[in-house]
Amino acid sequence: MPIKRCKRPYVDDDFSSWAPGFQALKEAQKFKSENPSFIVKARKSSLSKTPANFQASFYRKYFKSYEQHIQIRSERELLPAKVSYNQYNCLATISAGWSLFARRSKLQPGDVTVFELINREDPLFDVHIYRAHG
Repeated sequence: MPIKRCKRPYVDDDFSSWAPGFQALKEAQKFKSENPSFIVKARKSSLSKTPANFQASFYRKYFKSYEQHIQIRSERELLPAKVSYNQYNCLATISAGWSLFARRSKLQPGDVTVFELINREDPLFDVHIYRAHG
């Protein structure tokens, strides 16, 4: 069954010029690759056990089911994770595996990560981290 479109797209309104990590976001937006990618900004809430949200349009374009197991490659380490899409609240999330990735990567509020889809068949993402402080 194809994934349904959202009536209300996810909008990340925490990327304003006064927010922590705005400079990191500007740097992350300069990232160029032939591979598809999406951006996740680390928030205080998403660094606990809360999943990280990302663009539902990316999820609908590259995944065919409502849940998908993935691998995250960060600093030569492969971490298992799960991405999912909830058509009722129009959110795509990185859930299982997100908190482990955040801890191991020492993410802080305001850090910005670019998830680059390297392999579509057996979903593998390379992660590029842009630090908010330092």
